[in-house]
Order: sequence, then C-alpha cells, then structure tokens
Amino acid sequence: MAVLQKIRNKGVLLVSIIALALFLFVIGDLLRGGEVLFTQGKQKAGEVLGNSISIQDYQKYLGQYQFYFEQNNQRNQMPDEQLNDIAWGNYVQNQIIKHECEELGLAVSDDEILEYLRTGQHQLLQIPAFMNPATGAYDFNTVQEALEKSKELSDYYTFVQEEMRSALLNSKFRTLLQKSFLSNPVEAQKAFNDRTEESTISLVSIPFSTVADADVKVEDSDLKAKYEEYKNRLVQPVETRDIKYIDIAIIASDADRDALQKEMEDLSIALSEANTTKEISAVVRKSNTSSVYSDVLKLKDAFPVFVQNRLGGDSLSVAVGATMPTTFDIVSNNFYTFKVIEKATQVDSVLFRAVQIIGRDDKDVARRADSVVNAIKDGADFKEVAKKFNQPSDSAWIATAQYQHGQLNADNTTMIKTLYGMSAGEVKKVKYSNGATLVYQVLETRNPVTKYNVAVIERELIYSSKTAEDEYNRLNKFLATNNTLALIEQNAAKEGYTLNEATIESSMHRINNISKTNEDVRWIFDTAKKGEVSAQHRCGESNHEHLLVVALSEINEPGYVAFEKIKEQLRPLALNDKKAEKLLAQCKGITTIAAASKIKGALVDSTIAHVTFSANTFIPSFPGQSEPVIGAIASRTAKGAFAGAFKGNSGVYMLQVTDKTKNAEKFDVKSEQNVLSNTYASYSLNSLFNNYTGTLNILSDLYRQAKVKDFRYKFY
Repeated sequence: MAVLQKIRNKGVLLVSIIALALFLFVIGDLLRGGEVLFTQGKQKAGEVLGNSISIQDYQKYLGQYQFYFEQNNQRNQMPDEQLNDIAWGNYVQNQIIKHECEELGLAVSDDEILEYLRTGQHQLLQIPAFMNPATGAYDFNTVQEALEKSKELSDYYTFVQEEMRSALLNSKFRTLLQKSFLSNPVEAQKAFNDRTEESTISLVSIPFSTVADADVKVEDSDLKAKYEEYKNRLVQPVETRDIKYIDIAIIASDADRDALQKEMEDLSIALSEANTTKEISAVVRKSNTSSVYSDVLKLKDAFPVFVQNRLGGDSLSVAVGATMPTTFDIVSNNFYTFKVIEKATQVDSVLFRAVQIIGRDDKDVARRADSVVNAIKDGADFKEVAKKFNQPSDSAWIATAQYQHGQLNADNTTMIKTLYGMSAGEVKKVKYSNGATLVYQVLETRNPVTKYNVAVIERELIYSSKTAEDEYNRLNKFLATNNTLALIEQNAAKEGYTLNEATIESSMHRINNISKTNEDVRWIFDTAKKGEVSAQHRCGESNHEHLLVVALSEINEPGYVAFEKIKEQLRPLALNDKKAEKLLAQCKGITTIAAASKIKGALVDSTIAHVTFSANTFIPSFPGQSEPVIGAIASRTAKGAFAGAFKGNSGVYMLQVTDKTKNAEKFDVKSEQNVLSNTYASYSLNSLFNNYTGTLNILSDLYRQAKVKDFRYKFY
C-alpha cells in the first residue's frame, strides 16, 4: 500500500515522463523519415507526370544506351552529353506515351514483341554479339546462345524488350492520332483551288527600310500591344535562370609565341641539315609534332592543309630537297616547317597475295623462299604453293588511304615500299625484323597518281602555365574589388572584360558551349541567390582552357515571358507597324501601277507569274523576300483590277492582276483529302520532346502537361 501511495503522490511526474518519452519516440521517427525523404530528394534525376525518377533507375537506363554504342565501337563518336540527352528524351517520351496509352486502353502483346525479336526489327538489336558470324546478319538463334553466356547481354536484352514495347506503343499511339485527322470534300475543293488557280501580277513593293527609324516613334503602349498579340507564343514552360558572365579564353602571350618560334626555327635548321631517313625521323620524333611521319609516299591530302597548299607546283611550292622555313598559320594557330623528300608518280592501289614461308631455321626458310619465288615465276599455281604451307591464297587490295594517316613501324614501311615498288605479275620475298619471311605476288595495280614523301613538324601555339597563372591572378585582382554584380557591370569594360548575358535551363550541360562548366550550372540552380557572383572557375579542354565568372541576375518562373524581358525583341515588329501606317497613308488614293511606281523607294516587278493563294510569293526585285499575303490578295482580285496598298511582313505592296489561269492538274477528292489529313497529322504529331519550347503540337502539349522536371545537372 505504501508503494501504491508513493505512485499516487508522484503520478503527475510519471505521466509527464511517459508523455515525454512517447513524444521523443515519435519525433525520432519523424526526423528519421525526414532524413530519408531528404536523401531521396538528393537522389532524384527528374520528374514526369508527378512521378520521381531516381538517379539509380535513370543511370541504369543510360548505361544500356552506353552499352549499345560500346558494342558497335561508336562510343567515342558520341559525346557523353549528347548520349545523355538522347537517353533522357527517350525515357521521358516513353513515360508520357505509356501514360496516354493506359488511358486509351492501348497495349502491346508479348507475341508482338517476340515477332520483333525474331526478326531483329529494332536498331538496339543490331550489335555484333547478336549477329551470325557466318552471315554478319541478325540471328535469333545466335542471340539465344549469347544470352546464355553473358549476364550483361541478358540485362541488355531485357532493356531492349522494354524499349521495343515503348516503340510499338508510340507507333500505335501515333497511328490512332493520325487517323483522327480528317478532311472533307468542301475543304479538299478549296485547297485544290488555292493551289491550282494562278494569277499573273504586276507588283510594286515599298520596303519598310525606306522609312528611317527616326521618322517613327514607338511608345511603350505599342510594345505592350505587340506583346499581347504574341503572348501565346511567349510561353516559358520550364524555370530558367538569367546569368551574366565573364568568359576569358586563355591564349598564348607574346613571350609564349617568341619561345615557340625560336624552338621551331632550331628544328627547321636541324630538319634541313638531316639527309638520311634515320636522321630525318630522329628530328621529327624529338620535335613533339602533331603530324605523323613515315618514310613512304602519300597523297597530298595526307598532309595538313597548310602543307598541301605548298605542294601544288605554284609560286608557293617547296622544291624536292628543300625545307620550308618556320611559318605561322593564323588559320590553324600552328607553326609549320617541313621538308619535301620525294615527289613521284605511283599507283594508288595494289592487288596482292602472300604466303609466309615456314622452315626448320633461317637458312632453311631462305632456301624455301627462293624456291617458291622461282616456282611461281616459272608458272606454279600460287594456290597450290600456299596449300603446302597450310595457308589461304586469297588476294587483297591495299590503297594509299589505308596507310597514309597512321604511324607505320619499320616492317609496315618495308611491306608498303615492297608492294608499291612491284609491277603486276612480279614476285618478291621479304624478311621482316621479327624473323618472318613472306613471298608476295602483285596481281594488279591501278590509278597512277602524284605522291609525296614529306616530313612535317607542326606545333600549335598554346599558352604556358605562367600565362594561365597571370590571367588567373589578374581576374582574381579584379574580383577582389568588384565582388557584386553591380560593380562588375560598372567596371568590367574598363578592365577589358566583356560581360555576356544568357538564359539557361537546367537541362543545359554547358555555359557558352564551354566544356566542364557543369559545376557552374549546378551552382546557378542549387546555390546561387539573385545578384550573387561565383568564384572564378577554370574550365574547358586541356590547352584550350577558359576562366569563367558567373553572376545570377534573374530567376524566371514557368509561364509567360515577362514584358520587360522581351520588349526590345518586339521593337522591330512595332517599328514596322508604324512604318506601315506611314507608307499606307502615303499610298492613299493611288489606283494604278504607274502611279505606285513613282513613290520614293518603290521596287517594281512588271510580271510575276504563277501566284497562288497557297504559296508565298517570291519577289525578284526584293531579294530574299517572300510574302504570303500577296497570293491571298491576288486570289481575290479580279483580272485587270488593281489592289490598293496593303501591309506585308517586309513592306507595303500594291498589285494589279494581269491574267488568271488554272493549271492542268485534275481534281481527285480522295487524294486531296488524304494530303490534307496527312499534312495536319504531320504538323500536329511532330515529336519535339527534346526541343519543346514554343512548339504548338499535340506531343509538345503532352510534354508540358506532364510537368517534366530535369535534375540531371546535379549528377552529370
């Protein structure tokens, strides 16, 4: 009882302790949950239709595309950023189309997928591992064998099946939409008439440029009216950032140039004094040239353009045996010196066959090789000779283009010199440095051409580390006293810096197309506050680096582009409206082409034929201009009648119809309806998932409605 009494006395305290414990327990769970949500947010590559795309899922998807290009030896031809964008565009499109198809009840059966797999009807199936070695073509049985041997291929195959399902869904969705675009006989007749009823006109054009900008006044109200007119075209579907930045391309200093020129002049002297192939090769090898030298004859196009232009036989040409003095080429930013060792006429291609001679030792190999050469010269069948050595007797062509750009070792050089030194029917033996002895027979030679043996030393003028450091320190000094956007705007030009402007989206990988600026993009979207200035960043490729400083000037939310941001781009349109008003007033009362042609600045075309409602009219006297309104006005103007002044895109026009004709095309209502339906469908279904802004079609509208968010910049 005493214990119970104590508990009663301490009841309030105990309840408080228990309540606190429960509170801490709940809060702990909430905090852990919040931590999980925060971590998940950091691992998000994007959003589509409100669904998150984890970076792990997207990376796996991207990896399969990388695997495809690697399998086809095309990985180096596809930059990472481009491949990333292709994969992202496909991933997003697949999600959107899948969602729409689920709503419509469209699906792809496993049998449809299997049929595609059996026949290889998808580009992603075209990889070497899935090709029949004998035929070089896709083979379903070969695929099954390959899948049993490689989990990597098995994972890729699963990915391809999903991509095929998406592609078939896409096709079905497009077909359904395409069939929904219909025309009718009345519309078909009108379209036919608009295309086949032609006018011949006399035209007077008065360009807007005949009125000086200073002679008209554009008010803010005019710009706002023009903004309202074009507002629906000025939709920004994603959040963007306005930035201002200083971009300094680091270039070589005068001291760098002088040092390289001195080095090249010394190399030029050494090259001119070298007489043997060994000496010439040694000079070139030690020069750090970017050109490859091999002691063989090559076509002119094997050499840099600067050298090609000095091998042509004109006043610039360098004679055989002579060395071109050190010269700087501003186009390539390279110093050049070269020596012309030989110029000769030689065949471009050689058909040959060969057999390697096998023996007990070098002496036996040499004896057998001589025996084979003599036997073939005496008429022995080369195939039978090759068979004795268990070797094929197939022939092969070699062409100059196959070897002239590569680095040739001594044995390669020997082979090429041997083959190109032989005539058709000739047989020779060659012993190589690795001990192998081959007997060659040349079967045919083709296309004698002029070739050159030229040793080229080519060095790009690049900046030194001191120059880069000096430029870096100079910019740092400027930023130390100009650490706000306002100060940079005020003082950049005084220090010789150009302040550039740009609007970027999170999907962009670069600033000003400079490589390795993804960190700057990340800073702009994740860290920077309006008006904040970044530290300078060294970016770009090796030996072609940039120094970059970025300031965030504005954050643009999705929606209509702000009037202040776009008004200067609208000014030329408003100016043209004002000029049109002035010119239309000037033309008031004019009723003939003769009177119209007397207006100052008027351009006269006495005859323009084949003017139709459906096509823009090209104006011979007004180069580069074509106007849609001229055909519309001409089509409603009777033969012999004059159409008074009207406004076009580039000027004010007056015309007289001198003739009306109809071309010989026959009206086919079904054909015309099909053309119209296909035209509407083609325009409306033009897929621009990777370039959607400003596009008015069904698929781009679906993209906007999907509220796609791209966070790849956080990871790539």
